[in-house]
Amino acid sequence: MVRPHEYHERKGTVVCGRCAQGPAVRRPSVLLSPGCSSGDRMSRESKVLEPEVEQKLVAAWPSEEDRAAARAALSRYGVESYERETARVRLAIIKLSGDALGALRRMTDAAKGDYRDVLMWAESPEEAKALWAVNPDLTDEQRHELEAIRRRDRAQMDAWRGKSEK
Repeated sequence: MVRPHEYHERKGTVVCGRCAQGPAVRRPSVLLSPGCSSGDRMSRESKVLEPEVEQKLVAAWPSEEDRAAARAALSRYGVESYERETARVRLAIIKLSGDALGALRRMTDAAKGDYRDVLMWAESPEEAKALWAVNPDLTDEQRHELEAIRRRDRAQMDAWRGKSEK
């Protein structure tokens, strides 16, 4: 039985990349959800995620079913021309969501609103909480503390991504 909002193919389920709804209608090299208010089209290739993103998906969601749902949610980001830095933002979304699909969907929605928020929350969590840092007249001590915060933020993101400092 085909559930609503899905298009089943021999190799899996395909949904509209804009609204994650369907059923997707097959067109030559394009998948379109008639229920998508934007009328957004999505090529089959955009369902393929970047290798590092795919690796993090496997680590967060060992179940193929959960991973497929996460992949569909992540594929909603990067469809519009103004949605920049797709791989970086998708990694930030995964990091912020942990292994919760609901959180992944919420973070994807947040990124579609303003991807810079998601990048700040994921890559600079300590700096995001340092509200004093937006003061244009920082003292030398505050500037040094801000530099230290940024180093710690960078180190935590590099550690999550599995990169070592050289």
